[in-house]
Amino acid sequence: MGRSALRALGVVLAIVAAVVALAVTAVVVVSVFVGWNALKDPLASAVSGALGRNFAINGDLDVDLGRVTRIRMSGVTLENAEWAKDPANMVEIGSLDVGIDLLRLLSGDIVIDPLRIDKPKVYLTKDKNGDANWQFGKPQQDQQPTSRKNLPIVREIAISDGVLAYKDAKSGNDIDLTLASLQGGSDDQGVRVTADGTYQRQKLAVKASAGALGKLRNEGEPYPVDVDVAVGGLKATAKGTVAKPQTFEGLDIDLSVKGQNLANIYAIAGVPAPPSPPYSLKGHLSHDGTRWRFADFAGALGGSDLRGTASVDTSGGRLKADADLSSKLLDFDDIGVLVGGKRDEEKKADEQAKKEDRPRDDDGKVLPRKPIDLSKLREMDANVKFRAGQIRAPGLPVDDLNADITLDKGVLRFKPAALKLADGSVRLYLTLDGSVQPAGVDIDARVSQVDLKKLMRGTGFAKESAGTLGGHAELSAKGNSVAEILGSANGGMFMVMAGGTISHLLVELAGLDIAQSLGVAVSGDEPIPIRCVVADLKAQDGLFKVNSMVFDTSDTKIVGGGTINMSDEKLDLRLTPYPKDFSPLSVRTALTVQGTFKNPQAFPDPADLGVEGVAKKVVNAILTPIAGLLPPIDEGVGKDSDCGALIAQAKQAAQ
Repeated sequence: MGRSALRALGVVLAIVAAVVALAVTAVVVVSVFVGWNALKDPLASAVSGALGRNFAINGDLDVDLGRVTRIRMSGVTLENAEWAKDPANMVEIGSLDVGIDLLRLLSGDIVIDPLRIDKPKVYLTKDKNGDANWQFGKPQQDQQPTSRKNLPIVREIAISDGVLAYKDAKSGNDIDLTLASLQGGSDDQGVRVTADGTYQRQKLAVKASAGALGKLRNEGEPYPVDVDVAVGGLKATAKGTVAKPQTFEGLDIDLSVKGQNLANIYAIAGVPAPPSPPYSLKGHLSHDGTRWRFADFAGALGGSDLRGTASVDTSGGRLKADADLSSKLLDFDDIGVLVGGKRDEEKKADEQAKKEDRPRDDDGKVLPRKPIDLSKLREMDANVKFRAGQIRAPGLPVDDLNADITLDKGVLRFKPAALKLADGSVRLYLTLDGSVQPAGVDIDARVSQVDLKKLMRGTGFAKESAGTLGGHAELSAKGNSVAEILGSANGGMFMVMAGGTISHLLVELAGLDIAQSLGVAVSGDEPIPIRCVVADLKAQDGLFKVNSMVFDTSDTKIVGGGTINMSDEKLDLRLTPYPKDFSPLSVRTALTVQGTFKNPQAFPDPADLGVEGVAKKVVNAILTPIAGLLPPIDEGVGKDSDCGALIAQAKQAAQ
């Protein structure tokens, strides 16, 4: 190093020494002869100028000089942003006691020992544009520490009687928290937090503990956390570690959650979820970048078990969820809640009212009328796979449910949902467009090769039934409930059945013994074998009109007609028997089925149907439309079924 450089360095050191000496002299003079309160206004003015907001020390200011300099002040306030003047101050502090290691500060480390805050009140808010009241000057991108070693060193912290309020006009998040205490240190004493208040206007309680503050800066050493949270109807316990506490990434957490309704999660986490019965789940929570993942969880959802993995990605403008779920035993009642069915507590209330003979909220309707909240569908995209082995559905032998579900910009699709029913299959292709109001619905449901004996097991009909059942429905509709959707449906549907007996079938479907009314028996109640049943219906604005309906038995054809009004839930059907072999003992009394879905009424409706020739023309006229249903009939019940003869007759009638 040259002499000139050494001379310049000496001059710089001399200037620095002189400045330090003058500063120390000024501090000593102020502390001894004037007092630290004389510096309140100059200090407040300097901070106000730097932040662009009014900063004030309304109480006392005191400083204890030393390597670790202690600063104490009371009545501290920091003005709120100009656009967020409710309340007037963003920060209010009853008293502040902070120690700063000046020597370590000169080397670039921020070492605080201690930090004690009493009665702090902090009001944070964001406007609809995303601007925050804690941004000073021009908005800048968040500068998060890239390394844990860049975090301040806090040897001791104690905060008591605090208040934190956070409101986000853009997302709707709303927190009001009363902090009873927060204590921690850098030694083996960990951090402990207790707080309560409200989150999204729901009651909130928090108890948490974490590792010693000194471990926050230890690169490569996971930081331990243990949190118990109760908010609304949800209780969660999280225990594990965080690899990057400065960014809250690298979570390795065992998470347990339970609550009364999954739909309530939206108000808490902003993640749309369907309504559900009470649930309890345990799994592993991780966080990497913008992706949150709840993996290998298992638990219960109502009377069903549930397991799988689900993740949510927050990187885009819309949440993106992926889930792979399964259930060994699925209770169908738990699915019914999704489409407006009654929850357990509602069913129990109805049962109790019935026992006590009290009036119930009963409008006489059968179809669920509770609106399905579809507004949340527009806030998230999703891909979900769901599998269920055994299914508990009273009276129905169903199992092996497989559903592939997508949600894209408010449009929900099942493509498809399939299950086994009595050795047959049911496949449902459903599109539910929640991006419009009322929601648009397209339904394509296919039933094939369902075994009647197994389907009707446990009933009197099962003893003598045989054959198969099939059908197909293609409907389009609009509505936000099952009742609205069916009440506005347009399209068509048909059902075909081969095998069974007429007497027991009608007992099961109508709850009445009407065999003799139909003329299928003239003495006793001997069941008459059914060879084939075909029903073809056309729907317009919820009114299902019978296009063709034929019961083909060994000695009688029964022709049906009329309408089923899904909007009013009313029946207006007529069944008329036509004996194949004319006999004076043959009874040709028609049967009318009217009333509502909940209270159907069937009664004889005698009519003079004329001689055999007229009856044959009527039957042929009814049979003619069936000829066009040959391919779907074959698919539904099989080419070798007893429907073959009926189809052949339909073809002959169509010629």
